[in-house]
Amino acid sequence: MRKEELKVGDVPVAVRRKAIKHLHLYVQPPDGKVLVSAPDGASDESVLSFVRENFGWVLKKRTDMGEQRRQTKRKYVSGETHYIWGEQRFLEVKKQDGWGGIKMSGNRLVMLAPHESTEKSRGMYMQEWERALLSDAIQATLPGWEARTGFYIRRWSIMNMRRSWGKCSPEKERIIFNLQLVRKPREALDYIILHELCHLKTRTHGKEFIVLMDRHMPDWRNIRKRLNEAPLDFIADHNIVDIE
Repeated sequence: MRKEELKVGDVPVAVRRKAIKHLHLYVQPPDGKVLVSAPDGASDESVLSFVRENFGWVLKKRTDMGEQRRQTKRKYVSGETHYIWGEQRFLEVKKQDGWGGIKMSGNRLVMLAPHESTEKSRGMYMQEWERALLSDAIQATLPGWEARTGFYIRRWSIMNMRRSWGKCSPEKERIIFNLQLVRKPREALDYIILHELCHLKTRTHGKEFIVLMDRHMPDWRNIRKRLNEAPLDFIADHNIVDIE
């Protein structure tokens, strides 16, 4: 996969060329970076023309990202706010000998952490707890959507991703879920599961995709809107995976 950079006005446009048929345009959080996935044979001028045609959308997305609420960097200390399934929780760190788990109690998250624990170790512990929580929810929810749609996958996994809430590989019958979904309302997980399952039938977001979504989740547009308007997470670059 070849990478290069072009410019539209004063806006840099990262271009990734690979074996695909169509141009795809992205505006990446958190800083509004513009990315185009382009076919190997696409000329620079065709890429630039594509971006110019959609430049109004690009500018709006960049403005929206600049105005969207963001969480500050977490230090995993008592009193911090964290979100689990879209609900605000206040972290309480209790020191003890060794790790003792994380428990939800009302609007609190209680972390039992070693006396010598660090910000980094508490963050990693929280992330693994979140991963287990999301994994349990997927295992409980996915089979129902598979039965309802008639679309089945062979395997799924969880990763931190910058650009996608989910990613479907139809040829591998695999779905990757964004770990950050555990911080969003549960309805968002249902929406992403259905969204990615529909990509087993159609790769695009065209008419066939919309018909499938409307059939199985009539309110999906409102759920998508609420998901995309939720506060952006602070995640260090080294914890992020970019997947095409």
